[in-house]
Amino acid sequence: MSAGGPGWTFHFVANNPALEFADTVSGRGSPVPIERFPEFAAVVSWACQSGLIDEATARTLSASAAADPAMARRAYRRAIRLRDLLYRVFAAIADAGPPAERDVKELSRCLRRSLGHLALIGGLPPYRLDWRPDPDMLEPVLGPVVKAAAELLSSAEIDKVRKCGSPTCGWLFLDVSRNKRRRWCAMWACGNRAKARRFYRRHAS
Repeated sequence: MSAGGPGWTFHFVANNPALEFADTVSGRGSPVPIERFPEFAAVVSWACQSGLIDEATARTLSASAAADPAMARRAYRRAIRLRDLLYRVFAAIADAGPPAERDVKELSRCLRRSLGHLALIGGLPPYRLDWRPDPDMLEPVLGPVVKAAAELLSSAEIDKVRKCGSPTCGWLFLDVSRNKRRRWCAMWACGNRAKARRFYRRHAS
């Protein structure tokens, strides 16, 4: 099932760009998960809403997609592959198990590819470190996501990766709460639904 697109308002609750990117499927544990990236334009919209790119870059990517739909489809498929790879890696960690070795190797290949597109931009120092577009068009979006994933995997913060306590949700997040006991993706979402279910059970009994 798909429900997304340029007009969709994304929710950012994970405290890390790589986890936010992985969370663009809703209800992974439900019988019918909801795809929030049904098309290339939705990926661009997410990146703009997340702050990874500005509106000018979003317009450039959209214009490039309109000019070369086949390239846009390839870029879109690459984004979905990366999204699902990140989810497998970090969901395994949230479940207290190591991710599959093949997934870690694939993420390393993504990192090597992305870092090759970083460049120093500007005529005079201080220069700006930025992402040069590649033939797949989405490097300004996917590059920062891959870099964030690698930095998280290689830091002590990795022990804070959690999965929402709702069995039908599956969203990942970085628990930066003071007591490190955050359970839900968001209290206004799964947290409130869980409270409502407990209330109903108490009063029904």
